[in-house]
Amino acid sequence: MNRTFWKNFNLGIELDIAGNFIYNGLKYFDEMESLYYDDDIFTFLYQIAVGIERLEKISLILIENKEDIENEKQLKFEESLKSHNHIELLRRIKKYHKLTFNKEHNKFIQILTNFYKDSRYGRYSLANLNNYDEEKNILVTFINKYSTENIDNTFGTPVRQNNTSIKNFIGEVVQKIVLSLYQVIETESKNQNILTHEIRFDSKASKIFLQKKFDFNNEKILIKELMIFMLKNNSGFIKYLKSIEALDFDETMLPYYFKCFNNDVVKLKYIDELNSQYESVKNAKERFQYLDILDFENIDFDDIDKD
Repeated sequence: MNRTFWKNFNLGIELDIAGNFIYNGLKYFDEMESLYYDDDIFTFLYQIAVGIERLEKISLILIENKEDIENEKQLKFEESLKSHNHIELLRRIKKYHKLTFNKEHNKFIQILTNFYKDSRYGRYSLANLNNYDEEKNILVTFINKYSTENIDNTFGTPVRQNNTSIKNFIGEVVQKIVLSLYQVIETESKNQNILTHEIRFDSKASKIFLQKKFDFNNEKILIKELMIFMLKNNSGFIKYLKSIEALDFDETMLPYYFKCFNNDVVKLKYIDELNSQYESVKNAKERFQYLDILDFENIDFDDIDKD
């Protein structure tokens, strides 16, 4: 009973957590405007490495820990999971499930293993002084070798722009690895009549495991379509929105401002401009109150008297 509860609920939560890490890593990569900054590459690799590692460990518990065993053996098994070696964890899974990866998938798993075991601590070591951008160089080399892109990683060259082709390539590599592991979890769960594989629909993990979407193209289309709909609409909500006096932003910058709706990093570029605009607002507190109302869902905006 305890083992069933453990697998159903504890591991079910872990599956959601793994999905969140993978979603966040891909979203972060999607928002990266270039492959120039080492901290961006680190953050992406860290979240993907953690997400995939947790999927591997969920798989191994379902595969190797099916029956009640004495406490000492249980503790020994759990100790064997305290590894950050993605390759070794995958080797154990492959003893029971056939997973077919191409060269780029195996190479990416190797990159994650090396990164999580060693590279992520590299800058804490004086001996590693000249390898301060190791993750970036490894990822760029990987993209150049296995994708259709050719990024010049030579010092002094222009900033290496991230583009749709690169984002799609990385998404496809991650997708193959992640969904292969999820298939193992789903198969083992169904064979054992447990629900570890089930994902709640209103979560980041559902996009990864249920929708099987590893890019953010639909989200970007949704924002554009909603924006068009709102501009054409004349509901109480839109009337209320239009009744609030606009700040004096630069209309020639509208295409750049528009990117704020899809990218948290881009938003940061315009916060100083926003603060500057608020210096001329006579009653900022009152304006904030008007803006806060836009967050309320159960309001009849036709009945609001803004005056």
